[in-house]
Amino acid sequence: MNATSEQTASAPDDLEAAADQAIAACGGDAREAVKALIVANDFLEIQLEERRCRPATPVDGSQERENARMRQMADVTYYVPLPFVFSDDGMAAGEATECLSANAAVMRAEALSRKPGHAGAIAFSRTGDPSSGDFGDAKVIWKFGEVPNDPSAL
Repeated sequence: MNATSEQTASAPDDLEAAADQAIAACGGDAREAVKALIVANDFLEIQLEERRCRPATPVDGSQERENARMRQMADVTYYVPLPFVFSDDGMAAGEATECLSANAAVMRAEALSRKPGHAGAIAFSRTGDPSSGDFGDAKVIWKFGEVPNDPSAL
């Protein structure tokens, strides 16, 4: 079997596994999984359009220094869904978890926002160097339900 045949043969298995994972992330509800995937697809389309429309940045000396600094750092981006739950004081952040991609974090946040007792959820990312603990600010990817407007406390 050649490489192309092997890739074609494994594609249905990969697709089945991905579908099962999406449904499981939405509590076993296939309809909710489809809705979450639509939201995630919208997010990816927005990201793609932003990349297409981004103006070219001229590289001057300061940009070259910044690029060199960034290459030296072992930057990692974490994608996190964070639920917000109702509490005696109004609302509190729930348990944050890590996802493998922005898409997975958006899907999980959407599912978490619908759980009983949850006010909403956000999907966000943070990039930085785990060895030094130097991380940039959280960047909100998507919001669901009632969530704080200022993610700086994340």
